[in-house]
Amino acid sequence: MSSDRNAGSDEAANQEKAPVNPDKVIVKVRPRIEDLPKKDHPKREAIQEQNERNKQQADKAADTATKKVREAVRDASSGGRKAQVDAAAKEADRAAEALPGGAIRDITVDIPGETPIVREAKEGSPPTPAPAKP
Repeated sequence: MSSDRNAGSDEAANQEKAPVNPDKVIVKVRPRIEDLPKKDHPKREAIQEQNERNKQQADKAADTATKKVREAVRDASSGGRKAQVDAAAKEADRAAEALPGGAIRDITVDIPGETPIVREAKEGSPPTPAPAKP
């Protein structure tokens, strides 16, 4: 009976020591989405189009970032799991610096068994909201 209880902790301990499988690393890039004003608002369509462009840009950035992070994890495999996680974090930092802050909110690297790595997009500044009309 006690062996059943320890089986889960043994599995967790083995996962902490096991190298990271690069194909299991998930990279997500979240676009910056502005809330839409009421339907009769004159800027609604422009905001909607900008949100759509931001989503498309995030999709492209996610593909590129996924390839680069997985490659970094694969290249660091000889150094062990800690080196792989550090390599993923460094690549996430590089990607966050290159992502346009006005269109992209952040990048998240999810490695099984590890705390997700979240980095804010840094290039440029977030867009300033349109002034509200009285």
